[in-house]
Amino acid sequence: MRVNHTMCDAIGFVQFIKGIAEIAQGASNPSMLPVWCRELLCARDPPRVTFIHHEYNQLPLENDNQSVSFKPCHASFFFGSKEIDALRCLFPPHIAQSSTTFDVLTACLWRCHTAALQWKNPNQEVRFTCVVNARFEPCRLNPPLPEGYYGNAFVLPTAVSTVEMLCRLPLSYALELVKKAKKEATEEYVHSTADLMAIKGRPPLFLTGSFIMSDIIKSGITDVDYGWGKPLYSGPDKAGMDDIPGLSFHIPYTNSKGEHGRLVLICLPEEAMKRFENELNGILQIKDKQNPTKSISNL
Repeated sequence: MRVNHTMCDAIGFVQFIKGIAEIAQGASNPSMLPVWCRELLCARDPPRVTFIHHEYNQLPLENDNQSVSFKPCHASFFFGSKEIDALRCLFPPHIAQSSTTFDVLTACLWRCHTAALQWKNPNQEVRFTCVVNARFEPCRLNPPLPEGYYGNAFVLPTAVSTVEMLCRLPLSYALELVKKAKKEATEEYVHSTADLMAIKGRPPLFLTGSFIMSDIIKSGITDVDYGWGKPLYSGPDKAGMDDIPGLSFHIPYTNSKGEHGRLVLICLPEEAMKRFENELNGILQIKDKQNPTKSISNL
């Protein structure tokens, strides 16, 4: 299936396919009826931008070695409890215990992704962008969006770092940036984003040098049942989306050994993907190239 983000986000898409699944099993109507109400996320009057929205600000690119067009290499990496525990051990206990699996894993992946691209200028600024949904805390609206609302309701808080600091400082530096970006996604951030869209005429995301991560672990996509059981896999078929190669996903997954974990989809140029794998294995101190479980394709 194809999804157009002008219509819905991941939560709205799952709502739709769950409704279809219910009808396929004999229901006359979906248990959750669709709600439009797009005016709830319109800009304020007058609009006022109260945050610095790095996700839409253009960065100067010096010595950019990324080609405008490249042959994409798509890979998926499985992280079970063994791999996550190995990553947590890289951080001081008080930091590891106060950080989610998403935080820990994403911080490591951001550094690997940045190192793999081999930026020529160590002072080049790069970004991490997190997809945060306004239906949930910490940026849940008050009053909340009505049950059944299926439209776009996410914002994109962004952290900025130089290549040198991200790749040379301890991993806890990247972790704190990831956590700080997530905390920035408040209700006010949602309104500020809507106001920015009104004032600047829907500016495009600045994509070069950006690592964008969307977590659909709790989207409910694995619970969809059309009558013949739950799916073996539910989620995007690859990282990247049209002209957004830096978009990656955390997807709920059970591997062939029956281990539950998350599958992370990555898109990079072919040579950079090899370097990404080496960086990741170096962080995990894994000699066996099969861990974390990896699948690669060129599309």
